[in-house]
Amino acid sequence: MKFWVTKKRLFAFHGWLGVVLGLPLFIICLAGSCAVMAPEIDRMISSDARLTPPSDPAATPLSWGALLGKIEAACPGGEVFLMNAADSPDGAWSATVNYSPRDSRVVLFDPYTGQVQSQRTPFSVQSFFRIFHKQLFILSGPFWPHGRVIVCAFAMVLLVTAATGLMFYKSWWKHLLRLRVGKGMRTFLSDFHRFVGVWTFLLAILFAVTGLWYLTERLMEDFGLAEHDPQPALSDEVRALRPPLLERLPLDELAERARRSLPLAKIGMVILGNQPNAVTGFYFEGGGLLPESGVDRVYLDPYTGEIVGKIESGNLNIGRKLESLVNPLHFGRFGGWVTKSIWTAAGLAISAGILTGVWMYGRRMGKGGTAISKRWTRAALVMNLLILGIAGFSTVSFIRGMIAGPRNPFSYQLMGTGSAGPWTVEAFREGQRGKETGRVKFRFASQADPNFRRIFAWPSREAKPENPTPVRGSRNVFYVKMKNPSGDFRLGIESWDGTLHEVSFAKSPADTHWITPPAAQPTSWTVWTIVGTFFLAIGAPTVIWLIRLW
Repeated sequence: MKFWVTKKRLFAFHGWLGVVLGLPLFIICLAGSCAVMAPEIDRMISSDARLTPPSDPAATPLSWGALLGKIEAACPGGEVFLMNAADSPDGAWSATVNYSPRDSRVVLFDPYTGQVQSQRTPFSVQSFFRIFHKQLFILSGPFWPHGRVIVCAFAMVLLVTAATGLMFYKSWWKHLLRLRVGKGMRTFLSDFHRFVGVWTFLLAILFAVTGLWYLTERLMEDFGLAEHDPQPALSDEVRALRPPLLERLPLDELAERARRSLPLAKIGMVILGNQPNAVTGFYFEGGGLLPESGVDRVYLDPYTGEIVGKIESGNLNIGRKLESLVNPLHFGRFGGWVTKSIWTAAGLAISAGILTGVWMYGRRMGKGGTAISKRWTRAALVMNLLILGIAGFSTVSFIRGMIAGPRNPFSYQLMGTGSAGPWTVEAFREGQRGKETGRVKFRFASQADPNFRRIFAWPSREAKPENPTPVRGSRNVFYVKMKNPSGDFRLGIESWDGTLHEVSFAKSPADTHWITPPAAQPTSWTVWTIVGTFFLAIGAPTVIWLIRLW
């Protein structure tokens, strides 16, 4: 073994690995570097993402309940899913508001006044780089795994290339300040490659190790081996004992109960949930061994205020405490601008180091590489292009979905109102004016939440199916796919005692009384410019890579 692992072989393996797998690694590292500073970039380029804190240092944000009321008033027809405090004093707070299954928006607001500053699509600099770096926008497909598995697998490539690179350098510390200029491009790039490798070695190892942690988490999830924090939900047994209409406690009362359970923490996010069995979650800032929002959390029954789940960082075992370190260490979130700037610079340097390394090894292959090495290299490049091709298609589809609904919201038309047992239901035909659509929306007219077992829908001219598929939706709004949404249909609501209460809705009237939610504001040209610049930055090396190595 001593004679097999030679410096020459380490060098060859280091270079070959960079050539055959360096292209996706370069893209992932570059996207990660941008993701670290993406929230700051969003605030810098978007005035609606910023706010001016009050001059009075004693001023405090409005209560969560008051903010919820302000957002609901500004977003009629939308359901507030969550509210999130900004991670910076000059940042606007945000809420996720769902208008329909394909129309989810980010609402930015001033926490001191409750004024809504904008409704935007979920597509932003921050969301783009976060999702692209995490999974290349790839969802699980028939012949490929989830993009997170693909991305995190390259953590092993980073780990091996960083380790082998340092191993074959003799007296590596001499390269800390060695950058020879004026001795030719090859000498400069060689010095630069080593310079980057030495200076970023520790952070490269950190990125790789935390990336492997993410890979392990994802694989354990895929194989059903992950140990998740229990996500509390109201059980069917509990709901069956409650009346058909449920009044939620005021959000401020729930927040106060959550604070009393963790008196030293500050609430950073509230998840209201929108499913019939959902509980209200309060996520607290801080917690863990490093500052990271969301470690401490409390879940409450929104109707009784009972605590149904709680996670407190002080009670976590050592394994869970180490787990809380992964996100802040991977993205440098624990030290503000200082650590974020260092992490961003290191990521950019690693990306540049990958490019220079491939360029130098490509020259060696062109001069003396064997046919076998070239053949294997080309096969690997085909695999890389396949990954990037799937990523490109998925990215376009994903972004289109994020933009399409909020920018072109469906109109809806009241079909009628009817009573089914203790519940009053409004039915709406939803879609584009003058066009048939396969969706009917209905919502419960009461301010209280309906409490039932299942909902069914079927055309009135047909007999009730023996085994109808239950309709799915949120607490108060449900959607039905109908072949002819302009026709008559029946709605059946099954109570917990097994009784089926039915109501009929007649054919919707002519093209009148359409209601259209306001469209979200368009994505700014600055966001498109930044995203486009990123694709140019990865596109040019890809073309040169192929020309050089094919």
